[in-house]
Amino acid sequence: MMKNKILKHILFYLLLGLAFFPLIQQVYPFFKVKQLHGEFEKEDKLEFTSNNWFSGDFQDAYDKYVNYEIRLKPFFVRTYNQISYSIFSVSAAKDFVLGKQGYLFGVNYIDSYLGKDYLGDEIIDIGFERLAKLNDTLESLNKKLIIILAPSKVRVLSQYLPDRYSTKKNIKTNYEEISNRLAKTNVSFIDFNKYFTENNEAYKYPLMNKPGVHWTKYGEIISMDSIVNYVSLITKVNLPKIKYDTLVLSYIPLYSDEDIIKVMNLFYEKNDQRLAYPKLHIDSSKADKIKPKLLVVGDSFYWGMYYSGLQGKVFDRGEFWYYFKTIYPEYYIGGKAVNREVVEIDIKKEVEKYDIIISIQTETNLPSFGIGFINKLYSIYFPEDKSDRYFNLKLEYYKKKIREKKGLMDLIHTKVKQQNISIEQAIYNDAIYLQKIERGESY
Repeated sequence: MMKNKILKHILFYLLLGLAFFPLIQQVYPFFKVKQLHGEFEKEDKLEFTSNNWFSGDFQDAYDKYVNYEIRLKPFFVRTYNQISYSIFSVSAAKDFVLGKQGYLFGVNYIDSYLGKDYLGDEIIDIGFERLAKLNDTLESLNKKLIIILAPSKVRVLSQYLPDRYSTKKNIKTNYEEISNRLAKTNVSFIDFNKYFTENNEAYKYPLMNKPGVHWTKYGEIISMDSIVNYVSLITKVNLPKIKYDTLVLSYIPLYSDEDIIKVMNLFYEKNDQRLAYPKLHIDSSKADKIKPKLLVVGDSFYWGMYYSGLQGKVFDRGEFWYYFKTIYPEYYIGGKAVNREVVEIDIKKEVEKYDIIISIQTETNLPSFGIGFINKLYSIYFPEDKSDRYFNLKLEYYKKKIREKKGLMDLIHTKVKQQNISIEQAIYNDAIYLQKIERGESY
């Protein structure tokens, strides 16, 4: 009897302690909590006024502020995410899907694979007319334009997608249409989507892995070597060779090989793939003394090559225009890195400094084929082309995409309220903004 009473008291105080633990941690933090990975917008405390009280804005803002400031939030988020991942085999991260055998996929890549972002035949027709004219112009200036289609993990490893995505039949996609058309033009291009899909099983180590969205470091070095060999072939220049003597093997993903799994914010990740990390070196012993200058415009698939020295060691320096926005390398003033923006430069003058111009993008960025760079360069070299057809088609495309995305429509409704405009006007304004970004006119 006495033992039961003692046990009840212990359970009561234990439950009481658990109930008050979050409050104690909030006021007197004694338990170190690892912060969450990803982008989180800091919520500021809204100043109380009678207007925002009666409108409900104060309550909404204060609720968001308190939620952001909860010290144990990372712990609870990780607990929920781990249960979802390990027990129910689902991704708690809204932008990712957990496929078969632990493969993670980005929702936007799945949408592109299923043709949900297809531009339409006429937009692609006009885009390729422009690309052909631009390519001929650059050729006349002794510049070589190369289009690189970076691989999509969804396409390369589609066999690991959940069954609900396996119904793809006779659907037009931007990648397939653009790849097929590139093969019929004089434009130089490399299709790593096709290469990875056809040769993935031939390699001993993964070219794309379970917890990442980009190519693995191993796949990246193989691709880098292919790019160098291709440029050497079409320019007849002996470039330095990409070589590696040893491979470091690891079951723990390194570098960008864990970019999806990190933002899933788990306590424990199952690492059952053996990944390869080449010890890279660049052999210049048989290279020509005069090397071409390289400009790369593209997305995040190029970062690893940039840091591996592709531009500085293989080519005669060069720049990386990330998303046709920020220029790398940065300038250093007083020992501090200063970012430069593409909008601040004379694009035509800068482009003509280079011998090789590479436009690299993965499948999800193909709706803005060339990430705005191709269209901007076309408008610079062909200012007499005043046709509004392409502009109007892309405007309608962006309006349609905005209407189909719940997150974008939530922002539209906020703007409607803040700016006192109609929904159609807000959609039009955002579509114009996206169109300007693509044309390199606004960021």
